[in-house]
Amino acid sequence: MRLNLFINKIRMSKVFITLICSLNFLCVCAQENNPVAFISLLENARKAATDKKWNEAATLWQQATAQNPVNGEYWSNLGSAYYNNKQYDKSIEAYKKQIELGWGLTYNAAYNIACCYALSGQKEPALDWLKKAYDMGFVRTAMVQTDTDLDAIRNEPKFKKLTGTDDVTKMSRTEGWRYDLELVKQEVLRKAYLRRGLSLDEFNKQYTAIYNSIDKKTDQQIILDMMKLMVTVNDGHTGLFPPAQAAYKLTIPLQFYFFTEGLYIVAADEKYKHLLGSKVMNFGQTSVDKVVKALSPYINRDNEIGVVQRLQDFVRHVPVSFLNFGSFLIASRSVSVCIMAVLTKPMS
Repeated sequence: MRLNLFINKIRMSKVFITLICSLNFLCVCAQENNPVAFISLLENARKAATDKKWNEAATLWQQATAQNPVNGEYWSNLGSAYYNNKQYDKSIEAYKKQIELGWGLTYNAAYNIACCYALSGQKEPALDWLKKAYDMGFVRTAMVQTDTDLDAIRNEPKFKKLTGTDDVTKMSRTEGWRYDLELVKQEVLRKAYLRRGLSLDEFNKQYTAIYNSIDKKTDQQIILDMMKLMVTVNDGHTGLFPPAQAAYKLTIPLQFYFFTEGLYIVAADEKYKHLLGSKVMNFGQTSVDKVVKALSPYINRDNEIGVVQRLQDFVRHVPVSFLNFGSFLIASRSVSVCIMAVLTKPMS
């Protein structure tokens, strides 16, 4: 812009203008091709950000993006500096450039844009960009639910639907469970199925069955059904964990491990240390093999090794295993010992 104003003001001949342009271009190239100076610029920009000198950081990152406009990291850092300096309009443009260049976790940039719009009091763009962030793969819903940057849109129906923050206290039991189930489906679809191109047939089949049978099942049965539903994702890092209620904190005070020879006790409460090294023979009247087969459908996994590893902890939890199989028998060297429900205690 400065060059254009200069040219318009002096109105020189075309040849001389071309010469001025060429000289300026060479000067810029000489500056950009000075690696020592540019590295120093980056170091100073990062130090300013570390020291939270946001005005200085914004100025330095702006210089970095001017000299290298195709590096998405620099635009991301510029967006962060502008955000912390409360220059939200400029922060938005920097993050948009990061997304355009495809650098880093672009859904985080989209989320940052939503925050900037919300902090600027622009509700509709904030909601639109929050939805974009979710569609792009943003995963930190728990953070969204409490992030004060989004207070301006927190009570908006679109926000509540997207983040699962509707008031469930006014819902009936069936409505509450169906609301939870719909939220699970929403999250599974955007985080797992649609991103990985998996078939939804089995997921939809189980989902519909659970949705239509809520009135006929206990809370514990519904939780187990939902755990089984999550197994259809075929991902060891995607699962549903029981709520933090007293019943789910009860565990058998023993730790198990699957060896080639079978299921053994490898750790125990002081009171039952005499059982260390013992092999578990049965759970009530049910063999270990049958218990493993019965519990396996509820365990998320990447492969069968993952199932075995999780089963070692799974069988300790009373609501999942004990209520289904009663007491279990242990071959303690030469004696069979029956461990009853009285052994259970809250997890530490």
